[in-house]
Amino acid sequence: IFTAPAGSTVTVDFYNTNYSINGIEATSTSMTVYFKAQTAVTILATGSNYLHTIVINKKAKAETTVSSLAYLGEVDAINAGESLDVSNLKVFAVSNHGVYYEITNYDITISNGNNTYSISDIIPTAGNYIVTISYNGVNTTYDLTVVNSASVNYIYVFDFNSTDTEEADTATTKNYQVPADLTIQNTTGTIGDDFIIDVSAGKLAASTNGYTQFTTGTTLTFVAPYDCEVTLVSYQGQQASMNGVMTTSTTLTQQYVSGTTIVVASTGDGWLTSLTISPIDQVSSFSIASITATSTITELAVGDSFDTSTVTVRGYDNSLTYYKKLSSNEYSVSSVDTSTAGQKTVTVTYNNTLQSSFNITVVSEISNIIDSNAVIRFGDDSTNNIASFGEKVTDTTKKNPNASNCQMVYGGYIEFTVAAGASIEIYVNYSADFQVEGKSAVKGLTSELGQSKFTYTFNSETTVKIYCDTDSSGDNYFYTISITY
Repeated sequence: IFTAPAGSTVTVDFYNTNYSINGIEATSTSMTVYFKAQTAVTILATGSNYLHTIVINKKAKAETTVSSLAYLGEVDAINAGESLDVSNLKVFAVSNHGVYYEITNYDITISNGNNTYSISDIIPTAGNYIVTISYNGVNTTYDLTVVNSASVNYIYVFDFNSTDTEEADTATTKNYQVPADLTIQNTTGTIGDDFIIDVSAGKLAASTNGYTQFTTGTTLTFVAPYDCEVTLVSYQGQQASMNGVMTTSTTLTQQYVSGTTIVVASTGDGWLTSLTISPIDQVSSFSIASITATSTITELAVGDSFDTSTVTVRGYDNSLTYYKKLSSNEYSVSSVDTSTAGQKTVTVTYNNTLQSSFNITVVSEISNIIDSNAVIRFGDDSTNNIASFGEKVTDTTKKNPNASNCQMVYGGYIEFTVAAGASIEIYVNYSADFQVEGKSAVKGLTSELGQSKFTYTFNSETTVKIYCDTDSSGDNYFYTISITY
């Protein structure tokens, strides 16, 4: 176990393939993994093995070629009525040199041969599916099993008409012929098996007219198993309520969030026809008048892409009483400019007319990588590009032969630009004579280890110049310069 610096590769060489790096199972005796940000690395033996070497290259760059993809943390089984959870999924592009580097801007589709879904879509039916991960024209797949769950996707239908023929259950529906299942009179009890409804003392029994008596004082109580729509149908109407909402006709429909306790109460002697509990996502019996959009992503690093599969969109009716979750093919998501830091607005559009917006914050990446324009500039006007902070800033033609650091003569400086909120940490040698432009000069300070550390914070985007010396009395030597946000 060790920490790999930002912008580094870790290469290991073993006797056999019984090992992994941060959970990536080895497929050959040698493996290289690129780490964009500073990362805790665990090299784990998965069986008897012999470790030959570990090599850490602190000046590596992510390769752009992709020959294959690898992944870990996948979910390979879900319930019907759920979407695929990819919160723990990690995907790696593997270059033609065998270097693994983690990617986030990949695409995922789920298909059973007949229908294809995105990761934001609900998978409505059980069966065997193939999950395809795609990146830059390269694909990999794994199997997904979707199973039925009584607590997730079943539509529950309680038929109180004793003259009806009892319907058989289907892959998505559980049917109960209540008078045939149970008659409750002047006592308490339950109806249903997979889905239970508690009945209070009163009268719930088959009537001579074929329907079920629902006398004054009787209640049916149950808990919403998911975000659901509940429809109560009575023979005469206006003699029942649901969580205090009175019936005004023979049919009363309400929507409830998962976990809500729902009480159907009689407001007079009457007869019940049916009670149906349906998942919100299967309800489409109203016109959408407004939408709301949210995303699980609230922050992105500069240069990263926005994953639209993290967006959830709900459509509401005109009275905001009913809603349903929209599929990704029913709306569009505006593009997000992540080339610069700052607050960005994402707009979701439904049916070319209805819109909802939310904000995400783009921040300069929390790592030690900076842009390629940063340079060391020496007093003789020669320059040396800095690939990244956190490494030793070294120029072999001008460094102190007795120290692994960079020498700059009087008049030289390091120049680069930082975004708002940057904190710069500078290690210099014992002479410690230098100045950050706009800041007080540092003269003659020395730490016990022969190095001095200084930290500067910038509240706005700033072009920073660090001068190697504050006068012409001598040169200076820098050990490291790092940046965090």
